[in-house]
Amino acid sequence: MSAGNTEIQGVIFDLDGTIVDTEGTAQSVIEEALLAWGLKLDVSHRGLVSGRTWAAGFDILFERYAVPVPRAEAEHEILARYRAATSRELLVIPGVVKAIRALAGTYPLALVSGSHRREILFALDRLKVRDLFTHIFGAEDYPRSKPAPDGFLKAIEALKVSPSQCLVFEDSAAGIAGARAAGLQVVAVTHANPFGESHSAAHSSIANFEGVDVEWVRRL
Repeated sequence: MSAGNTEIQGVIFDLDGTIVDTEGTAQSVIEEALLAWGLKLDVSHRGLVSGRTWAAGFDILFERYAVPVPRAEAEHEILARYRAATSRELLVIPGVVKAIRALAGTYPLALVSGSHRREILFALDRLKVRDLFTHIFGAEDYPRSKPAPDGFLKAIEALKVSPSQCLVFEDSAAGIAGARAAGLQVVAVTHANPFGESHSAAHSSIANFEGVDVEWVRRL
């Protein structure tokens, strides 16, 4: 960890791709919806919502595709498909529940996600870890999507820690960029990376959360 030996005082988790493996699900439902509207997603646009809020992803989608229904209707359809898919199957990053429980005993935990609070609480309740997070920030809670640092800045303010004392687990290039812009120490989680995003901007990386506990954090 290039940020030196600063003692960690707080930990922030991303959700999608970091706690639950849902980036591929989001991609699939977007592709399915576009096909239902007679459109095909260009391969170069895969992962357009990865690490971002749904609103930011929809901005990109509507800029690049002539969706033949009103935006509000299209957003409702895509989100309904996504919620149905994650209700059927919610894939969990290996070791993350155990890691959250271990870290929560020592550090205040926050979550900063581009998902809406409804999706966040659904996932955390499914994993039975919601109460372990002292602060939860979804897309409704900060103005600019990752890679802007807004969500992370709100989280460190709420945690009452300095940026250099806060560790972030992230999976997307946008999320890593946002965390770095906020001055945080960033660990990339590489297990769920369906679009081959670069994690080179992170301070360090892990495949998954197996073995991540308080002593692991202290050794960084």
